[in-house]
Amino acid sequence: MFMTKLKKLNLEQRFPNVSSTTLKTVNKLVNDLFSVSSRCSYWSDPFITFDREEDCISLEWWNQERKYKVHVDGNIIQYVAIVGTQQLRGNSLHLSHQQELREFWKWISYDLGG
Repeated sequence: MFMTKLKKLNLEQRFPNVSSTTLKTVNKLVNDLFSVSSRCSYWSDPFITFDREEDCISLEWWNQERKYKVHVDGNIIQYVAIVGTQQLRGNSLHLSHQQELREFWKWISYDLGG
């Protein structure tokens, strides 16, 4: 049974120089994905950093060989999907599209062990 709790991100304290729009978008993204994850019984807290080169917040999720690298700048969410060392695809993610969020999380939560 899926029983986990989303950790408080404390983004405002960790990243005081990042725009409030970016921080709100990151919080909403993580909360929405956490909600979506309850359907597939898998959650992994993201690794969150400030990307100085891109001037945005970066999030990473891993599941075995699969990895997402997500960049949030204001309301814009861009991601890259990676397996091992091979980049598979990059795209935008829209918080208003729940089906898109489900498909996004479904890919990373897939059990690669067969």
